[in-house]
This record gives sequence, structure tokens and C-alpha cells, in this order.
Amino acid sequence: MRSVCFFMVYHDRPALTKMSIDDMSCAMQSLNNAGINVNGIVIGDSYNIAKFCEKLGIEHEMFENQPIADKFTYAWLRAIQKRCDYICWYGSNNVHHSGYWDVAIEKLMGNKVVTFGTRNCVIMSSDESQEWGCLF
Repeated sequence: MRSVCFFMVYHDRPALTKMSIDDMSCAMQSLNNAGINVNGIVIGDSYNIAKFCEKLGIEHEMFENQPIADKFTYAWLRAIQKRCDYICWYGSNNVHHSGYWDVAIEKLMGNKVVTFGTRNCVIMSSDESQEWGCLF
């Protein structure tokens, strides 16, 4: 079974962040329904967002926004620690058409590749021995 860890960092803009978390939750559910093991982590500094994540069954971790590089480093390391086949960074201002995830699922269900995504969204394998990539 393939596995993907979604992660998102956010700061302020609670309405937009909630919309993106909800969209990420839908994407996670689509992959899960296709038989792909999915984890999700949201990282930021809002207790209201933490409660929103809890309602959706998504893990939330508190982390200050400044310096932003530390927050992103922490997020990548936490995603790597999930030991999934793939890591998918999800922006806190992103919303994707469901057709995008249908194509991603199709790619994930085929031969294992280093990446799945598009030129606008690259999702890399957590397997360091793999160096080639694939765009769809």
C-alpha cells in the first residue's frame, strides 16, 4: 500500500487557512478511499485552527511563525518522520480541483515513481535513493 503525508504550515488568515485545510482533508479522503495510506499535519500558532483540525481528524502542532524558515524546516522534518512513500506540501492558500487528485491517484496506483504532480506542484519521494522524477 502506498502512503502519503500531507503537511501545511499557516500564519493568520484564518478563513483562508480553514478553507485550505478543508480542501486538504477532502484530498486526503480521496486518496484514502483509493487505498492509499494518508497522514496529515498542520503546523501553526492558532488554537482555533488546532480545534478545526481536530474536528477533521488532522494532526495539528503548535509552532511560532518567526522565523519562518524554522517553521518550514520543522514541518518537513515532521513529515519525513511519518516515514511515508511520499510527502505532499499543501499551501495554506491552496485549493485543488478534484480532477487533479484523480490524476494523482491514478499515478500513485501505477508503478512507483519518485514524484507525482505537475510543474506547479512537485511532490517528492521520501526515498533518498531515488533521483529521477515524473510530471503529469
